[in-house]
Order: sequence, then C-alpha cells, then structure tokens
Amino acid sequence: MIEPLRVGLVGAGWVSNPHAEGWLAVNGKAQVVAVADIDLAAANELCRLLNARAYADYRDMLERERIDAIDICVPPHLHVEIVGAAAAKGIHILCEKPLARDMEEAKQIENQVTAAGITYMPAHNSVFYPTTRAARAYIDSGDLGEIYFTRTTEHYVSVVPRRWRANPLLPPQPDLRDTWRGSKTLLNGGALMDGGYHAVYRLLYLTKAQPVSVIATIAKLRSGVEWEAEDTAAITVRFDDGSLGEALATYAFDTLGDGKDRLFALAGHEGVLAGNEHTLFMKPSAWQESASQCLSPLRGTAAWRASIAAEIEHFVDCVVNARSAIQSFSDAKAALQVVRAAYESAETGQAVTLASAAKDVP
Repeated sequence: MIEPLRVGLVGAGWVSNPHAEGWLAVNGKAQVVAVADIDLAAANELCRLLNARAYADYRDMLERERIDAIDICVPPHLHVEIVGAAAAKGIHILCEKPLARDMEEAKQIENQVTAAGITYMPAHNSVFYPTTRAARAYIDSGDLGEIYFTRTTEHYVSVVPRRWRANPLLPPQPDLRDTWRGSKTLLNGGALMDGGYHAVYRLLYLTKAQPVSVIATIAKLRSGVEWEAEDTAAITVRFDDGSLGEALATYAFDTLGDGKDRLFALAGHEGVLAGNEHTLFMKPSAWQESASQCLSPLRGTAAWRASIAAEIEHFVDCVVNARSAIQSFSDAKAALQVVRAAYESAETGQAVTLASAAKDVP
C-alpha cells in the first residue's frame, strides 16, 4: 500500500478553507499534517478540521515535519521566499495565483523549481470547471473549426461603499480592500493582477496559438469607493495565428446579460460556444437556435469550491504518478507575462509585444 502524501498547508485565510475541503476529499491519497500561518489562531482553527498541527512560521513547519508536498495559499509577495524554501527540500508545490508580482520574481521561482526538479503546479482552478475542460475538448476536436476569437471574463463585486457596511439592516459583506488584494504594493496591481489573472490563464488555455502582442486599458469606474488601484481592466491579445482574444476583469460590476458567457465565449468558422461554471451553450453556424449542455448541478460558491477540489485531486495524481499537470509553471509564467504587458500597455497607450514585456528578465 502506498503511503499517503504528507502535505503542509501555508496560509489559513479564506481561500485555505476550500483547499482544506479539497484535501479532505483525497483522504487516503494525501493528508494535511500541518498548517502554518502568522495568525496562529486561524491555523489552529483549520487544524481542528484537518487533524493537523499548527505553526506560526512555515519555516518551523518545514524543519520539524516530514512533508512531501506543500500547498501555498498566501499573497504573491511571499511566493518567492516560500517556494524557495520548499524547493530546497525537494518538496512538490501547489501554489495559489498569481505566480508572482512581476517577471523578475517569476524568473527566481523558475530557477528554484528547475534546480530542485520538483512538480510545481499553479492553482488555476477555473481550468477545472467541467465547462472549461469540455470547451477545450470541443476546440481540440475541430468541431468548431478554426477559432478566430475568444473572450474570457472575471467579475468580483466585493468592494462596497463603506457607508453601506455600517447599515445594521444589511448582512456582513467581505471587502477586498481589507485584504492584500486591496494593497497595490502587495499585489503590484488591482483587478487585473487579481481576477484578471484568472481571465488571462483561462484565455490562454482555450487558445492553442501563442500570444504575440497585448493592448489594454485600466480604469477606476465606480465612484464613492476608495481603491488604491484599478477596479476594471480590458485586454486585447493578438495571437500568432492571427486570432484575437479579449479578457475583462472587474470589481465594479457583476456579469452583464444572462450570464451564459460568465467564464468564456469563443467563435470559430463552424460555430460559437460559451460557458459559465455549470453549462455550455453552443450554436453551429447557420443554426437559428442555440443548444445547451448542463455539466454540473453546482452553482456559485459550491461550483468554485468543487473546482478547487478537482485541482487538488489532479495535483495529487500528478505527484504520485509522475504525470504532467494540465497547468504547469510555463502556463503560469505565460499568464503573468500577458498581465504585466497589459499594465505596460495601459501606461504607455501602445500595444506591447511579449518580447518587450519580458525585458526585466535576465
């Protein structure tokens, strides 16, 4: 019998809870043995769920525990340091997005992972929605013909006017400004670096061509909301086969219309395809009506949690069976390169080629 992977979880914030559920779902194949967070009370609370040991410092956890894999659920400004410590011990890594704050940090992580020869998998959970995987299968089958346009979107509406938060008639509402996501310094950006990263890696996953140039606009659209960075970003990507891609990320509004294209929409010579977290919508060329295919009964937060559980199951399979991950370091790096190029474009007002976007990498 193969001994379960021994896992260390770094970070006990809100995203760590669905990660913990995901690890419990693969019980017998993997077990979280320790949780580290500077908030020891939060680590202890998660440990009660996982039957694990709590640490206030991840370095103590790595030193005292026998760990095969680590799940990093902390802000990106800490990624280089933690990845380096884990890689030096030959520990496999699942790491929350974004990969890093800039391409220089990404290069450091790449060097650390390559030298260690370990599995590094970015936590690109929206690739694990059943609709996203099914859309990629349609693309690969050729049923849609040559794809010439792809659009992805990511919406958060967790930034509320502070005067509303004091209203006793309204339920408590988490606010991104109270977290590292509200810090332009810690994130090195705003909506584009956060939700936009999801939209970009999803765009690249659904587009088999290579991105060659990026043009973008960022803005603060909502008035009366104090926010350090942009709350909305619109990106256009040109690919080497001539096709176009668009990615929209916003904290300012929820999905427009009926939500059919909440995750993606794409057009090919033989038809169009769109999807949200649970249902695919398709319309072959020249057809008058569209068809739909429900792939999951889960909606909203439940669907999001399930995507993280699927991501963790895939990571365990890749480590245990030495398989290649659906999303690898190169995918995370490519997504970050597009995002940083988009910021450069927004600043200069010009299209940016991917070669110039990577100029800060030695």
